[in-house]
Amino acid sequence: MFAMMGFTLFTSQYLQLVKGMSPLAAALWALLPSAGVGAAVGLSGVLAGRVRPARLMAGGFLTGAAGFALMTLVAPGSPLALVLVAAGILAAGTVGTMMLTADLVVSAAPPERAGAAAATSETATELGSSLGIAVLGAAGAAVYRTRLDGSLPAGLPDGTARTAHDTLGGAVTVAAQLPARAGGELLAVTRVAFTDGMHVAAVVGVLFMVGAAFAANRLMGHLPTTARTPDAGPAANPAAPPAEARSSAEV
Repeated sequence: MFAMMGFTLFTSQYLQLVKGMSPLAAALWALLPSAGVGAAVGLSGVLAGRVRPARLMAGGFLTGAAGFALMTLVAPGSPLALVLVAAGILAAGTVGTMMLTADLVVSAAPPERAGAAAATSETATELGSSLGIAVLGAAGAAVYRTRLDGSLPAGLPDGTARTAHDTLGGAVTVAAQLPARAGGELLAVTRVAFTDGMHVAAVVGVLFMVGAAFAANRLMGHLPTTARTPDAGPAANPAAPPAEARSSAEV
């Protein structure tokens, strides 16, 4: 969630403020990466009982890292397909890992504490989302403003320059109020600065996902292919008599 929600902030702004789409059009195009999510859900279900959780989770993290790596190639004039494919790969890796994580968390807890375990997992999900938006968003914003220092077109009013320097959204707004040539120059500079910030956030995402893949493989390598704990049910204790036999004996 740190990775996926943190970078959704950039992809939505890229579609609207760099590609010039309306919010509705951007939202509709953003539905396409869900195809990768659907494929990841099905594949994770198939592999869950055949591949150790550590390897499956590490594979999901590395898939997400590949999506981040593709994002470093995105420029203002890049084809829309590049952004959507990168977002789809990123979402596929993270969603597949999230499904496995939820299953492991609930399965590791005693049955009477499954609700508490699920609540803890959900809390971690929300925390990861907030941290992703804060950390990756702050990294991208810092690069954006640094790139614009001394790079804005000359002759801009002070208020216009400050607004454009703060956010790309502000730059798009003030550019519409300038003469065509000046507005075009401002948009060109600020859009390049925004994609530079997006690249830095993507590199942070790559490092984060690769580190998570290493940690998952190292710390969870002892888990078997099944997520059940030894006392998860009657099948885990072959010495225990069947439930029907116990009932008959008690009667």
